[in-house]
Amino acid sequence: MSESMRDVAPHGARRPPRWNVVSLLAPVAGFLGAFLLVSVEVNRQNFDARRGWAVGTLYGVAVLGWACGFIAIRRAERPWGVTVSGFVLNAVLFLLAMLFSI
Repeated sequence: MSESMRDVAPHGARRPPRWNVVSLLAPVAGFLGAFLLVSVEVNRQNFDARRGWAVGTLYGVAVLGWACGFIAIRRAERPWGVTVSGFVLNAVLFLLAMLFSI
């Protein structure tokens, strides 16, 4: 089976978009996860360690979102606006992580 036929369903319709939606939702999940890491049991002793874990979560999820966006581009998933929005949100999340790591 040729590589171009792998992304097309048997009846000729394209596969439904999945990776671009994951790319768009990854920053939201990462931000919520980082917020939960910081907000649970806040005391001064643990805050720096939790902040480090939260920043690491933001970085990791941003990279994962970018990877999902590149997979969506590779698969030529149709709603390009969703993929571009995912790239933009992941870039904002990455910059937010850089801001918090200072």
